[in-house]
Amino acid sequence: MKRRRISQHPAGFTMLEVLAATTILSFAVIAVAESVSVAQSQTYEALNDGRATALAEAFLEEVVSKPYADPAGGEVNLGPDLDELTRNLFDNIDDYNGFTLDTLKAEPDVLTDIAGNVLPSSYQNYSINITTQYTTVTLFNPVAGISVTVTVTDKAGRTWTATRFVPESGG
Repeated sequence: MKRRRISQHPAGFTMLEVLAATTILSFAVIAVAESVSVAQSQTYEALNDGRATALAEAFLEEVVSKPYADPAGGEVNLGPDLDELTRNLFDNIDDYNGFTLDTLKAEPDVLTDIAGNVLPSSYQNYSINITTQYTTVTLFNPVAGISVTVTVTDKAGRTWTATRFVPESGG
């Protein structure tokens, strides 16, 4: 008859093997978690960039949709006329010079669209600053006009800028 030999160690994992496997698994979980975190932050940054760019372009379009010259005539001066106290009263491009909506100050302004509708809360974390400047651009011939710059700033101080030149005959 054959004798069976009984192992002195029962089948299974030793404590050292369990610790090694746990360590390897921990590194794998950390690597996956880190990559998910980076992906989420990149997605947030892309969303933030998109919103800021959309705001800059929307405000730029609002400004350049106005006439080049003041319909009431008179002197050419940058900034609103004395009777143009609010944005909805601006009647030409240069009225927007120095216009600011600051949602980041202690008593924040509220961002609205051209019709006066309040923008969603996700857009209320930006500040808008608009400048206009009479200038001349020369390509083949000198062209007089006005340069419009819209700057959008977020809480972190990052800025996005949209600029357009409107020729004097353009409007």
